[in-house]
Amino acid sequence: MRLFIALDIEPEVRKTLTPVYTFLVNHTNIMKVVPPDDYHITLKFLGECRTGLYEDIKKSFNQIFKPREEIRYSLKGLGAFPELLHANVIWSGIHSQSDSLKNIFEYVESFTGGFGFPREKRAFTPHLTLARVKKGMKLTSAVVQFIRDREQIFFAESRFVRLALYSSTLTPKGPCYRIEEEIVLK
Repeated sequence: MRLFIALDIEPEVRKTLTPVYTFLVNHTNIMKVVPPDDYHITLKFLGECRTGLYEDIKKSFNQIFKPREEIRYSLKGLGAFPELLHANVIWSGIHSQSDSLKNIFEYVESFTGGFGFPREKRAFTPHLTLARVKKGMKLTSAVVQFIRDREQIFFAESRFVRLALYSSTLTPKGPCYRIEEEIVLK
């Protein structure tokens, strides 16, 4: 089973990104756009897990961390990894005033490390993936300008209220996600 751990994006936040989605979906010749219903903040991608490992992770998922407080954040700006002119991923930034987001990332790293998953080597950069640029493709000048014009735009303020263990099934139309376990943040 293909697994990852993520924070959900609330429906009202998804709606604030409708103009961005509408623009990006007109460029599917160069990118694969994430449908708004699939928006989430990935904290750890586990990949393919054998059945026994999946069951162990699912059974102990509720023990990741305490206390379980909601995490307030703002969704602001557009950007690209690794950089705009050589983009692989188009994203919107997640900004939190507290260390709660960084702490939950560390809890997840510690939890998954207990199952033998290596720690992430890259620095944690909270972001919402909006699209993935197709291999060998470059962003058009129109897309680059669209992103540059929105580098500092404020989209929404909200809170994360659920941490979830997801399974992902790859299909020709894109991945299908299913929540396997969840922790409600209060």
